[in-house]
Formats: sequence, C-alpha cells, structure tokens
Amino acid sequence: MGINLKYKKIFDFGFDIKNPDYNIPKFALICIISLIFILIFFSFINFTINNNKSLAFIELFLSIIAFGVVVYYKKYKNIESFLLATTTLIFIVTITFYFNSAKTLFSSVWLFFFPLSVFLLNGLKIGKVFTIVYVSIIIVDTYNNIGVYTNFVSFLNLSVGLVLFSILAYFFEHNRKEAFNKMVSKNNELVSISNENIQLLKSLKNEVELNENLLKENKRFIADTVHQIRTPLSNIMMNSDMIRIVQKDESANEFIDQIDASINMLTNSYEDLSYITSHDSIIYNPTSLCLSDILNERILFFSTIAKVNKKNILSNIDENIKFTINQIELERLIDNNISNAIKYASVDKFITIDMIKHNSIIELCFCSFGDSIKDSSRLFEKNYRENESKRGLGIGLNMVKSICEKYNILYEVSYKKKQNIFRYKFR
Repeated sequence: MGINLKYKKIFDFGFDIKNPDYNIPKFALICIISLIFILIFFSFINFTINNNKSLAFIELFLSIIAFGVVVYYKKYKNIESFLLATTTLIFIVTITFYFNSAKTLFSSVWLFFFPLSVFLLNGLKIGKVFTIVYVSIIIVDTYNNIGVYTNFVSFLNLSVGLVLFSILAYFFEHNRKEAFNKMVSKNNELVSISNENIQLLKSLKNEVELNENLLKENKRFIADTVHQIRTPLSNIMMNSDMIRIVQKDESANEFIDQIDASINMLTNSYEDLSYITSHDSIIYNPTSLCLSDILNERILFFSTIAKVNKKNILSNIDENIKFTINQIELERLIDNNISNAIKYASVDKFITIDMIKHNSIIELCFCSFGDSIKDSSRLFEKNYRENESKRGLGIGLNMVKSICEKYNILYEVSYKKKQNIFRYKFR
C-alpha cells in the first residue's frame, strides 16, 4: 500500500497512520458513515417538507459517493486515498450546507467541526491547505452578505471565532503529533529492549532443552542400570537360599542373615528406583487389594533387616482390610516407612506397626523410638534427609507423598512419648 513518488508531498501526512494505537481510519469511517446518514436525512427533509428537490438530489448524490468511498476502502484498504476522500466530502458537504441553509440556522458545530476534523484526518500540511480555503470561503461569503442575513458585528464575531478556532485546532494537532512521535520513539526503545529479551529467552530455552535432554539421558541411564541389577540380584538371593539349605549346622546363620538383609535392602532400593524411573511413563492401575495380607508380607520381608540391625517389629493388624490401590504403589508406601523406621529407630527398641479400620477409615501407623524429627514440614521433600550421616537415595518419603496425593490418603507426622509416629488414613 505505497504512494507514488510524484504524490509524496501531497500525501505527506506527517504521522504513522498504520499505527494501531492511533486509529485514524476508524475515526474517518465513523465520520463518513455519520455523513451518509445525515445526508440521507436532510435529503428526505428537503424533498418532502422544504420542497427543495434540487438540494435533496445533491445531498442524495453526495451520500451515494460517500457510500462508494466506504466500499472502495473496504475492498482495497487504501488508507491514504480514503482519508483524502473523506476530508473532501466533509468539505463539500459543509460548504453546501452553508450556502443552502438559513445562516441563522447554520450551527456553530458544523462551522467549527471541519477545521478540527481535517487536522485529525490529514495532519498539519494538508490540514492547513483545506482549513485556509474553507475559512476564506466562509469569511468572504459572510462579508458579501452583510445586511442580508447578518450585520458587521456578527461578521466579525464569526470571522474571529472561526480563525481562532482553526489556529487552536492547528496547535492541538501540532502538540498531539509531537506527543505521538515521542510515544513512537519510546515504543521503538521498548521494541529494542523486547528484542533483547526475546534473544535472552531463546538462549534460556536452549539451556532448558539441553538440561531436559541431560535429565532424560540420566533417567535412561538409571533405568538401564536398574534393569541390569535385576538378574545378579536374583542370583544372589537364590544362592543365599541354597547355602541355608545345604549347610550342615547353624554356624553360618549369622553371616547368611547379613547377606539376606543386604539383599533385601538392595531389593527395596531397586524397587524404589524402578518405580521412580517408570511412574510417569507407565500407568499403575488400582485394584482391590487386601491391605492386611500385603502389610504382613512386607513386615516379614523386612524382619531379617530389622534383626541384623538389632531391632524388632511388632504388629497389630486387623484382618481382611481391603482398599483399592495399585500393589506396587502400596508396597512403596509401606516399604519406605518400615525402612526409615529401621534406619532411624533406637537399637533394641520395638518398631510398632498398627492397622485398624474405623467405619470407613483405615488408619495405618508406623511408630518407632528415636530422636524427634527436626523439621517435619520438610520431611516429604525430595532429597531431604533428617540425618546426613544416614546415607540413602533421598527419594522415599517424597515418593510416598506423591502416592498419597494420588489416592487421597491423608498423612501426618508427630512425636509423642519419645516415638516418631507416621500416620496414614485411607478413606
């Protein structure tokens, strides 16, 4: 939508008419549509009431031209031509109204509307030309008709008022233009800053993608490692059982218990890693399970580890308690609580595990004697450890938290009678 070079000076509007913050085409569209309705209305009045058919046809003809200008703009989107055509039509209609109306009825709104609108529509240069021609025509015609419809004092009032208002309209547009140019300049600076921010965001995005790729690689490495551990771990477990079977006396029982405890600890860590690396890619569907049976099985599994660590597990479990949950996720919840109890409980003290059903609430508690938890609010955070000397993966209770949230299981930690109590409520 360019302008030929030979018309460059004619269409030098002095501002960016394409800027969406300065919607001149919309203002022009409102003006010309309003003009169409006004022309049709006065055409009807002059044709029916005033019986001035000549003026009625002129007004109707001008309304058709105005409608054609709107259609042309909607089709070709030539803003420069549209603004000039709109200004020209307003100029012709205003002068026509002035010459063909009773001068006493010629509203000051009509008289002073044109100088303001022409500057808004076309800027300073074209606005000055149109305004000077318009003001000159009005003043000359008014002066020639002194004594017909006005006197000399009225002529002076009209002339001075029109000139002053035109000057004010000029300065209004001049100041608006300067403010607009400053705004454009500021916007350009903001655009420059925005471009720098975009480059920074792109750089950050590349780093994030790189980190995501590294995390994926690490996750894949862990998954592969876990898979490789499965076979030798199974072989160690089978050979340990065979040693216990074929031994001739019980002299090696203590060593076999140590081996079994280590195997079970490795198995527990293996199951944790296996779940962590697969829980976001494998769907763990829940099924109806007997919590009582599974809890007893897991206590039996950890009994050797507890024995080696000189700790005993006591349990009080109601029979035939059922709940809908995935078995692997249930075992992760139970195993991590028993493992932590064995790790942090005092030596030669009992670890108590209770599971009781009250109406529709199943309450599972893990109680162990030991030092009070320092910060229970952070206990379920990933990689948080109460005691740094106790080495571990640092993912257990965070895993438990995510499982509880998945199945709407309430969990809380408290310290009473020198015991740390982990309580879970299945609803």
